[in-house]
Amino acid sequence: LSQSAHWNQNRDDWRWMLRHGRSRALRLHDQVVASTLVLPWPAAAALSKPVATQPSLAWISMVLVTRELRRGGVGTALLKMCIADVQSQGAVAGLDATEQGRPIYLPLGFRDLYRISRWHLDKVSGEAVAVPQGIHLRHFVPSDMADIEDYDQKHSAMERSALLAHLGARLPSIGWVAEDRTGRLVGYVLGREGRTASSIGPLIADSEEIGLALLCRAAKSV
Repeated sequence: LSQSAHWNQNRDDWRWMLRHGRSRALRLHDQVVASTLVLPWPAAAALSKPVATQPSLAWISMVLVTRELRRGGVGTALLKMCIADVQSQGAVAGLDATEQGRPIYLPLGFRDLYRISRWHLDKVSGEAVAVPQGIHLRHFVPSDMADIEDYDQKHSAMERSALLAHLGARLPSIGWVAEDRTGRLVGYVLGREGRTASSIGPLIADSEEIGLALLCRAAKSV
């Protein structure tokens, strides 16, 4: 399914999502011809009440249907099952919509929040982005994970420790952290290898300058 849609997920991605999410699939003649998957992202309980009391987020993903069955209602039927599942958990459903999928999602009650751009880098060229004064960048090491998890919770408002640990072990060479003069974490980037290309992210930083410096180092580390 991923290959037929020209998506980047590989078997390690699917294994992790199937282990941590709730999936549905349609089989015809012993072949999977459609899929959906819900990944729960609990609200970070350690945060202050105004954020922590927000509903947990459940991310609907891997909405895939073979070309022969598209526009036949199969994807919509699986989506409705996912939405009912999310609502039964008291969570809020979110998803990324492609231009092909957006007309399907809007009638189901989803609404646009912001536009997402996907970028592809064929070759790293030019000089490295300058690191802001007083900031130190270094490669990620496993002992950084506790600080990364805490930092990520404060900025994403979600509990994503399982995902971060998976990415940290998956492609550690692409991981970088940024620290200030006191050794406090002020940014990080992780990534993974995909079916056709390596993906950079998540990337979170205290400033755009720090984020760009981390992105440059990660791209050169692929």
